[in-house]
Amino acid sequence: MKKLFTLSLLALISVQFSFAQEAGFYPPEGSTYNADSTVVTLPAAYLESNYSDTIVFYVSESFSIDLAGTSMELPFNFAQITSVTTPNGMDYSCNPENCYFEPNTSGEVVLYGTPTDIGPYELELTAFVSIDATPLGLAMDIEFEIPYTGGNALLELALGSDYSVINSVVPTFLINVEPVLSGCTNSLACNFHKYASIDDGTCVLPDTDACETCSGQNDGSGVVVNIGDTDSDLICDDVDNCIDISNTDQFDTDVDGEGDLCDYDDGLVLEELVSNHPTLVRMIDILGAEHAIHPKGKLMFYIYNDGSIKKEIRY
Repeated sequence: MKKLFTLSLLALISVQFSFAQEAGFYPPEGSTYNADSTVVTLPAAYLESNYSDTIVFYVSESFSIDLAGTSMELPFNFAQITSVTTPNGMDYSCNPENCYFEPNTSGEVVLYGTPTDIGPYELELTAFVSIDATPLGLAMDIEFEIPYTGGNALLELALGSDYSVINSVVPTFLINVEPVLSGCTNSLACNFHKYASIDDGTCVLPDTDACETCSGQNDGSGVVVNIGDTDSDLICDDVDNCIDISNTDQFDTDVDGEGDLCDYDDGLVLEELVSNHPTLVRMIDILGAEHAIHPKGKLMFYIYNDGSIKKEIRY
């Protein structure tokens, strides 16, 4: 029995490493990280500007451990975020309600408000975690708070005085509150800054008649991008339903987003569609950057192995 108990404690340490890998936080775009990603600096907030950004939190259903050469799944019961310390004038909310995350789910921690004081802040996040230790030969749940400061007898025996294995599950989140920001406040401009409260007269608008659009950033770094008109039919590529074939009329009989002149699926039965369906080989944005997944709200060009290209926008 003593040997089994010792193995269980050793496995518990391994569980924490697995937990750190399989459940985690995904900060908003524009965040920066230190070398080992244990410290995350969120996009800056500004005085007199309403701040809103989201950290996504994922809780796995279970995670694998190795116990004396045997692999097993250790169930995850739940995690609940109990508090987030925010700058003065700001607050947080969660989705799902009450910040209660069940296994195999993802949710959001939303930071919002108008900060009233300048300075760097640490968003001290605390959480209550419960894991099922039954597969380890312990007929009980193991519950603890993060940051862990002691108090659980099993964890004390397993971890000794080193709590970093548990506490590294949650990175340190930092946010800087900067002075009032001046910049482009026109949301239609390419260099629009969502946190600017004083317009500095630098707004640059795209010429849609010349097939211009914006690169998509809303932090003041956006630029004008020429989408082009590949087939010279006076329909810009971002809205042209046949990019490579001139079709000024834009006829699309089956309303599938592909113009009749380049819709090779028109009139085919199911068997023919399956046998002739091309394979996606690349997905790029309007700047030519390749993506593994399709970002929401962005125009992407799907390139298939038969040389065809299809435009897609997902919301």
